[in-house]
Amino acid sequence: MCKMNEKKHNEEIKCTEHGHNIECTIHNIAPGNYCYYVIMPYVYCNPLSNKRGLYQKFNVPEEPVLGKAQEATPDNTIILVVVFLFLVAVGFIVVIVIWKGKTRSLHEIYFHVEECPPLPRKSKILLLYCRDCEHFMEMMITLREMLKEMTECEVYDCFDPVLGEEVGRSKIDWIRRHVSSDEVNIVVVESSVAVMHQQALLRHSKVCYREPTWLDELFLYGLKSLTDDVKRNTYQHVFVVRIDGFTGEKDFLKYLPPYRRYVVPQHLRLLRDDLCLQSKLNIVPCLDRTDGNLQKFEQEIKNLTNYKKQDPDYLDELILSAI
Repeated sequence: MCKMNEKKHNEEIKCTEHGHNIECTIHNIAPGNYCYYVIMPYVYCNPLSNKRGLYQKFNVPEEPVLGKAQEATPDNTIILVVVFLFLVAVGFIVVIVIWKGKTRSLHEIYFHVEECPPLPRKSKILLLYCRDCEHFMEMMITLREMLKEMTECEVYDCFDPVLGEEVGRSKIDWIRRHVSSDEVNIVVVESSVAVMHQQALLRHSKVCYREPTWLDELFLYGLKSLTDDVKRNTYQHVFVVRIDGFTGEKDFLKYLPPYRRYVVPQHLRLLRDDLCLQSKLNIVPCLDRTDGNLQKFEQEIKNLTNYKKQDPDYLDELILSAI
C-alpha cells in the first residue's frame, strides 16, 4: 500500500509492482521543491543508509499560462493580413487621387480646345454726305438701306429720322465721335456741293443754303475731323463714292485718302467686299441683281442724272452763296 504524509489538495500517489520493481506515480502535485522517501515496512533498518530505502529530491516547475502567452505573441498571419489590407487601402486612395487629377486635366484641355474665339465685333458705317437736291436725298436713303443689307452693319446717317434725337443732343460731338472711332468705317460721297464745302473749309468760311437746316454744317465738321485726325489710319477706314452720271470729273475732294474711288452702281459689289473685309466679317452677304433696293437704287440714279441734265444750274436754286 502507498500513502503520503502531509497530503495537500487533491494529490494522489499510485504504486505499481513490476516483478522485482515498484513504480510510484504522484498526481496533481503543486509546483515547488520536494523530497520523497520510499520506505519498506518490513525492513528493520535505517532507511537513509539501507539499500532498501530510497531518498530523492525533485522539483516540479510551474506550467506557463497559455492565455497570456497567446496574448503576448500575436499570430503572424493576422499581422500580415492587416499589413496587406493597409497597403491595399493606400494604393486605392492613390489611384483615386491620380484618376481625379487626370480627369480634371482632360476636362480643362477639352474646354480649352473647344472654346470658340469671340466673334469679331461688327464695324459700323458712317454715311457722310452733304445736303443736295431732293432726288439726291432720296437716292441716299436707298443707299443707306442697301449698305445695311450688303454689310449687315449698323449705318449711321445724320439725316436718318430715327437718329434725330441722338444727333440733336450734340450734333458736333456726335459727328466727331463717329469719325474718330476705330470701329467705324466712313463712306464719303463726292459731289459738286461736297467740293464747295471743302473749298469753304479751306477759306475758313461755310456754305449757305437758301433754305438752311440744322444739319447743313455736319458734313463740314465731319470733313474737318477726318482730315485733322492724323493719329488714325484713315486709309483703311475711308471709302469715297462717286455717283455715275452725277458726280462731275472736277468734283474731287482733296486731302482725303485713299485716292481710290468707287463709282456706283458699277462698283457696288467691290464696295461691299472691301467694307466686309475691313469689318472682318466671316460671311460676305450676296448682292442679288433682282433685289428690289438695288433696282430702285439704279433707277434713282437715272432720275438724278436726268434731273441734272435738264437743270444744270439747279445749284443756284439750292445754294445761296459760299461765304
